Amino acid sequence: MEAGAIHPVPDVDMPGLPTLDDVTVVIPAHVHDVETLRDLVASLPDVADIVVVDDASPRPLDGIPRARIVRNDSALGPAAARNTALREVRTEFVLFVDHDITCPTPTESSPGWSSLLFHFRDPRTAIVAPRVMSKPGTTRLERYEVDNSPLDMGSEPARVAPGSRLSYVPSAALLIRLQSFGDLNGFDESLRYGEDVDLVWRAHEAGLICRYEPSVVLLHDPRPNWSSLLRQRFHYGTAAAHLEARHPGATRPLRMNSWSAVVVSLALSGHPVVAAGVAASTVVRLAQRLGDVPDRWSLAWRIAGRGHLFAARTTLKAACRTWWPITIAACAVSKRLRQLFGIYVFSRAIDPAPLRGDHGSRRGDRSLDPMRSTVAKLGDDIAYGAGVWTGAISTRKSDCLRPRFD
Repeated sequence: MEAGAIHPVPDVDMPGLPTLDDVTVVIPAHVHDVETLRDLVASLPDVADIVVVDDASPRPLDGIPRARIVRNDSALGPAAARNTALREVRTEFVLFVDHDITCPTPTESSPGWSSLLFHFRDPRTAIVAPRVMSKPGTTRLERYEVDNSPLDMGSEPARVAPGSRLSYVPSAALLIRLQSFGDLNGFDESLRYGEDVDLVWRAHEAGLICRYEPSVVLLHDPRPNWSSLLRQRFHYGTAAAHLEARHPGATRPLRMNSWSAVVVSLALSGHPVVAAGVAASTVVRLAQRLGDVPDRWSLAWRIAGRGHLFAARTTLKAACRTWWPITIAACAVSKRLRQLFGIYVFSRAIDPAPLRGDHGSRRGDRSLDPMRSTVAKLGDDIAYGAGVWTGAISTRKSDCLRPRFD
């Protein structure tokens, strides 16, 4: 469990667990339409209290049954709005949830909020996040978001930590121990984007535990149009430079060991046979080090061989996402690179796996046809990469663009 190799399975019948009476729900909101808020509040279970922080909405929010409303005179942003609610919370736990989230009726396969409280039996657990999926719909954008929402961290549970399989969870829905939240001084209000990532990483640096529990599923409204989706991805990218300044090395677009770097560099520079020879030598060397371990050759291939293949795919992904301006320039002068990236893009059209992100399986098939999904994903990547470059230029810090070799 400490290494994130196995994960606790919630047992809501275990005696002595916290209950929903120990939870206050906080909803930051800067909205024009109060109906989405009413729908969210109506879908929430019975908790100790519900606080809506009206972050200077154009029209003051009112008429929301079950909820107390606290209004900011000026729009301070979601981080500050969440922090504003701290003085209103009197319970041991606080559940932050965005206004465009809905909570489906609990079922046997998707239990309710109470199962998240199980994880807090470990006193070091500070943050637990459910799975946030995009609401299904009929438009191409809605179908694309089902497979590619940046809020959906996948179906596999995880201990969340920088540099791990799951390095962050979004603040669209977070259950937090109030004492830990206070000790961490809440969200960093200077961050307009990435404040949730920063909070999780500061918790990890403080020796606290953050867990992702996908058995609890919430639904998030998709972006209203494609331009809104691309703006969202761009803004997410701008946070990378600020996060890198606070957490050096954590936001690098590529991270791999030195042997994989050699293999990938040889392959990209036009020496695939030499690259294969170096990769094979690392498999042999690892098998020899494993000694009498059963199936050592198979194990060595899974660790070293597949590791090199994953590094190659990660490099191509970074080249298409964060480094795309450099990639376009390189492809303009190199036919071999044009062919390589053409093959990579084609592979995304025929294989749904690369489109699901790096957080675990989301769906067994696509909701959007392969070609349209690939084009949309390329636009998604370009918008995010443009945001990363914009953040790097505005802060005059380029570390968020550099690879990291271990």
